[in-house]
Amino acid sequence: AEVGLFIKACQEGIGELILTPLKLTTNFRSDEKIVHWINNAFKDAFPANDDIPSGAIRYAASNAMRYYGENTGINLHPHYDEESFQLKLLEQLQIILNDENQKTIAILVRSRKNAKLILPWLRAAKIPYQAIDIESLELQPLIYDLLALIKALIYLGDRTAWFAILRAPWCGLMLSDLLILAKNKPKNCLWETISNFNLIDELSQDAKNRLTRIVPILSQAIEQRFRLSFRQWIEHTWIALGGPACIPTRSTFNDASSFFSLLETFSRAEGQFDIVEFERQLKEAYATAPNTENARVNIMTMHKSKGLEFDTVILPALHEAPRNDDKDILVWMDQPRSQQHENDILLAMCQPAGVDSDKLYKYIRAQEQQKTIFENTRILYVAATRAKQQLHLYFKIEHDAAHLLPNKRGFLSLLWPTIERTVFSLLPELLITQEQLAVKSDEYNHDNTAIINLHRLPNSWQLPSSINLSNKASSKNEGVTFDWQPDLERRMGIVLHRLFKFIGKQGLDAWQQLAANQQIELIQEFCLLAGITSQQFFKVKASILMCLDKMFHSQRGQWLLTQLKSEQSAFEFAIETIQQNEIKQFILDATFIDETNTRWIIDYKTAHSSHEHLSVFLNEQKQLYAPQLEKYAQLIAQMEQNPIKLALYFPLLDEWLEWQADKELMF
Repeated sequence: AEVGLFIKACQEGIGELILTPLKLTTNFRSDEKIVHWINNAFKDAFPANDDIPSGAIRYAASNAMRYYGENTGINLHPHYDEESFQLKLLEQLQIILNDENQKTIAILVRSRKNAKLILPWLRAAKIPYQAIDIESLELQPLIYDLLALIKALIYLGDRTAWFAILRAPWCGLMLSDLLILAKNKPKNCLWETISNFNLIDELSQDAKNRLTRIVPILSQAIEQRFRLSFRQWIEHTWIALGGPACIPTRSTFNDASSFFSLLETFSRAEGQFDIVEFERQLKEAYATAPNTENARVNIMTMHKSKGLEFDTVILPALHEAPRNDDKDILVWMDQPRSQQHENDILLAMCQPAGVDSDKLYKYIRAQEQQKTIFENTRILYVAATRAKQQLHLYFKIEHDAAHLLPNKRGFLSLLWPTIERTVFSLLPELLITQEQLAVKSDEYNHDNTAIINLHRLPNSWQLPSSINLSNKASSKNEGVTFDWQPDLERRMGIVLHRLFKFIGKQGLDAWQQLAANQQIELIQEFCLLAGITSQQFFKVKASILMCLDKMFHSQRGQWLLTQLKSEQSAFEFAIETIQQNEIKQFILDATFIDETNTRWIIDYKTAHSSHEHLSVFLNEQKQLYAPQLEKYAQLIAQMEQNPIKLALYFPLLDEWLEWQADKELMF
């Protein structure tokens, strides 16, 4: 964004329209200790004056309005190396997670590279987390295997892809057997060698058994090319090979669904399948983080955190500087100028080696670098002000105190004048002996040093007889939908679902402690996310508030909110299964296990009754939605043995329908 345009609009207006800038001076989010520290740290980090050409904006101090108690404020965590950083971070996270007041925790990183370093540590320490657009879908092992399957079936001569298929969990040949296949007639197409594996006596019996199962499947897949849509062709083959049986977690299932959804867009495209473009789009897709159920730890980039807030914010790797920008052959700058209607367009070319650099080229690069420094300052400010109660800063320092001055291009240099004395006072505490470090490191890394076993299907695995690979089109999420439902009413239902989830997780008391205007602002935010415009908001606001009021004053509504705050509850609980060769996903509005160990499956309905007799309307609703809930019960029954009850809840009507799940349908 060109910040200079914003400054120019503030100072000069837009055309003949004179603007009145409004400065927000009160911080309603952060504890007073954090607000005072940020004011002190950033007053000199920001430029002294606004400047249109460079996009400089001076700092505006904030007034504190919150006090959360004694266990709040800023915490500095200098470290000497990556290993000590890992120990400090994991130990601090355990302390924070044991604090009931720290309900939401965010690790905000400058780049995804920093997050990718931390994620394996969290997994090894068994800390659930939610990663927002961090891990590339392309880099997941499952996606590697699926991509190899596509390449092998399209290009039979792609030896690398065929070896990947043979090593994938659905086949799982040992390296010794792969080497035998590679040496057997190396100039031949590898598929030809695989097809005639029974002629290779050197192969182990295990390899022959596995190839006996998968070769007919792959042979049939090659014959079926162009007879199915591209997605069906690959997905059918993957299922027949046993791909879904190799999936270890639900998040991996979501990754598979994302892969096939992207593949379907290419299936509809005209012309030949473009593998290069498909891989390019895979690079831009992100994987689902594992163990996100009830995760309190969120990991995201600082850019993603704008507009959010967390009880605890952790900012790692503040010492790191971004890589140097490459010299562009051509540079240009759209430079706003004060008291002018039009901007200046500056353009310059990089001179060849041995020729003096063009002064204009140097100027444009210098201006862009200065803009980057100002933008980085604003990004760091945004990240720091996401914290409500605690802010933790992690950064690496050198052992030699004489070399403590941080890199000028790193975030740490912006804060150094404020924290330098404190860092020097902490240096004695950093002298941990190598023995102590090794003992602590082993506690977190024992999983990483374990022997890695080949993950593969059992030798005797067979496709379940219940799966019939047909030529039907792929399906999306299962559920009951009705075209006659008005769009605005449908969107209002989405908002209420999100509000129920928010209140259920935060607790009714937390909601009622919010001021009325804060409640309205939150409701309006949910409405905007659901696609309800500001004008439409005033039409639905009264209905939403009435619905919440009825739920809060209803004995059934209060009981439901209490149950949904328990650890054994879940909102928008997703279940994936395979039916007729297709991955299908079912979303349960809410589910929990009560004190009698009964599993409840709840469906919220925001419909109004247009019938003269309410009982007739409720009976019709049950007839419509009972099959859907019974299907949910069937899926849950395959996962646990608890008795299951089903219920429809109508908050606008304060009505409740419940019944025992049909046991004959379940088993």
